[in-house]
Amino acid sequence: MKRKESNEPRLSSADIDEWLEKEIEHCRIVFEQGNKLALYDVMKYCLDFHKPLPQWALQEIMTLLGAPTFIKKGKEKHPMEKELNRYIRDMVVYARADCVLECREHDIKWEANDKKNRRSVYAIASDLLKGTFASGSATAIEDSYKKYARTIKQEPFRYKILQSFRLPDIHNLLPDEVKNFIQE
Repeated sequence: MKRKESNEPRLSSADIDEWLEKEIEHCRIVFEQGNKLALYDVMKYCLDFHKPLPQWALQEIMTLLGAPTFIKKGKEKHPMEKELNRYIRDMVVYARADCVLECREHDIKWEANDKKNRRSVYAIASDLLKGTFASGSATAIEDSYKKYARTIKQEPFRYKILQSFRLPDIHNLLPDEVKNFIQE
């Protein structure tokens, strides 16, 4: 069956862009007047028409999500508190595992060798991480390393370092002698 040709004029790309710009501006006005759901329309329009989100919409989304730049202590709960706490725990696990792997690259043995009175890689990593957000006992370092080794196989992006929420750069927190050791 043949489709009928439409005699209606087609909209040009410029016409569509102009309409979209007006719709997004209307949504901004509605949003500013208190209807936060207008933000969803802006996201849908931008997705449907393959357009970037306007700066104001992006800022409002970050605000509504609680823009995780720091964690508030007190009665108010962060809207993404559960996710933030998981991310912080994951970054501690990652930093500990990374330190263990760094030690292994320097040929530090997994287990302590009593004859030479050498300490295990976990004890050395524990010493290296003292005073950082990832500090912990040798046992805690070992547990974190094993958790990392298990998890990374099933969820390879679990330990991705996010740009919008960064814990202190571990390298900057380390004493100079530790930085020298890592660079060797």
